[in-house]
Amino acid sequence: MNWNDTDNVEVKGTGGMYLKLKDGESIDVIFLDNIAPRDVVTVDNRPETYDASKHESSEVYTRWLVNFFDVKGGVSRIWDVSNKHFQKLKAIQKKGRFPFTNIFEIQRVGEGTKTDYLVQHINEPSNEIKLASKQCELINLDSLGARGAVAQKKTPEHAVAASSPRGNGDLYQELGVLMTMSMNIEELDTVHRRVLEGWDTLSDKQSAHLVDCYQTRKGELTGARQGALI
Repeated sequence: MNWNDTDNVEVKGTGGMYLKLKDGESIDVIFLDNIAPRDVVTVDNRPETYDASKHESSEVYTRWLVNFFDVKGGVSRIWDVSNKHFQKLKAIQKKGRFPFTNIFEIQRVGEGTKTDYLVQHINEPSNEIKLASKQCELINLDSLGARGAVAQKKTPEHAVAASSPRGNGDLYQELGVLMTMSMNIEELDTVHRRVLEGWDTLSDKQSAHLVDCYQTRKGELTGARQGALI
């Protein structure tokens, strides 16, 4: 699905935004032409992909999976965003003042229920960054719960897929996405074990970035767990 295709998508309910940034933090991105709606329900105060066989009586609402290029990290990543904030993003895209092939900054402002995200244009990317964003591999949104894909899934939403022979780029991207989407320490540690198992097939840069992602995500999940106990 591209940006123009999102106009006529049926949207269900309302919901919040989920992005791995702390108050005041920001990230420079190039938005990719790879977007999909994700129908979710709230389970333990967190969004979980809607599955009719498990959530018959639950209230369903829509979030969006937005694939973007992380300018600093040099990798393709996902923004799991509420419909409210996606419509703001869509308005920027439709206005067309700056093409989404340019660099934009996403900044988080506030915490908890007062969290908001600001999106502003930065500049046109260098030829090197532009080429990297065009060559980066798009993430398979079906594997992350895109609408229409859930019925075909044979594993839980965040279960780690069985290992299979893959190229460096595929394994690196898969582990990075699974690590970012991990919802608890146990899931994160499972992904981390796969990083160690595939260590010899990853480049030094890839390994270092995955270790940084692991430490960052573990800190976020540890903080969330401690907050829930207070």
